[in-house]
Amino acid sequence: MALNEKQKQLIGELFSGSEATSLKAIKQLKEDGNEDVLVPLFDLLVNTGSEVIKEEILTLLNNVKNKNAVNIYVNAISNPKYSIYKPELIAACWENGLDYSNHLSFFVEQVINEDYLVGIEAITVIETFNPPFNSEEISLNIDKLEKAYLSADPIKQPMLQSLAKLLNDRLNLV
Repeated sequence: MALNEKQKQLIGELFSGSEATSLKAIKQLKEDGNEDVLVPLFDLLVNTGSEVIKEEILTLLNNVKNKNAVNIYVNAISNPKYSIYKPELIAACWENGLDYSNHLSFFVEQVINEDYLVGIEAITVIETFNPPFNSEEISLNIDKLEKAYLSADPIKQPMLQSLAKLLNDRLNLV
């Protein structure tokens, strides 16, 4: 989908430099936006100094209901440009209720490779996955977790064990 003229105008207003104008544009994008407005919102999130604007963007991201946004969120989480907000972006994935189950391996990798806070948020996303489950993918990820456990920081080991158990329980549902 492409941006329409109104969305283009609102995106311009996001970066106006005026907090009031940006906030008005964010509120309008809640009504008139689609998945194509997410990247500019991610960009503003990392570039604004306004805590009010940041909170408004995060609230919007937590409430996106467009299933076409799933890959955009996953790409943003993967993008180093947005890494400072990785926990918040992953939290938005479980808060917005979209189906990220096709990205199990991605979220398992977040648990294994990122810090504790990111890991907790990623596990929460995985907990929201609904059947059907792909037994091959689950088994592969259990193996990854078991290997990661052996060299993991002792503080992180219980998290890895917990996720492996969760996936094992899901495997038993297949």
